[in-house]
Amino acid sequence: MIIRTEPKEFLMYSVYLIFDRENPDAEDPAVREYLERNMLEPKRQGPTTHEDRECEMMYFGGCYVGRHLDALVHIQTMAVQREMVEAEVREPVAEAMGASHPGIGEVIDRLTEKLREDSGFETTKEGQLLFTVERDTVHRQALEMAASVKGEGGD
Repeated sequence: MIIRTEPKEFLMYSVYLIFDRENPDAEDPAVREYLERNMLEPKRQGPTTHEDRECEMMYFGGCYVGRHLDALVHIQTMAVQREMVEAEVREPVAEAMGASHPGIGEVIDRLTEKLREDSGFETTKEGQLLFTVERDTVHRQALEMAASVKGEGGD
């Protein structure tokens, strides 16, 4: 999901949530659930093209949805953090546990949560999300968790 804001009249702004229809992002279901749970309905909604991709756009007035933007960004950040961890450790964890082991997702979830607790992520001034720990440390922790999860499952 892409969150885009645009200035409008004096002290007003528009908020667009853009969802890729062909390749949904990990946070999309949680964002949609948040909107529904908080009874936030877009002023307009419909198909659009964004960067040559077929998307769905939801338009909100900034005053209406503005106080929820931090929560939406948080949902998005949490999903991106998990995607970063998965991209970094999926292969070694799958190798250690077996490619089809049902606990791989649990290892990724646990490691993501541990990195959050240990300030293992930071956001640059430009908004880029980075690991703050060394790659070897992330891999070591992942393999330790994989061994633990695999042991819990009796494998």
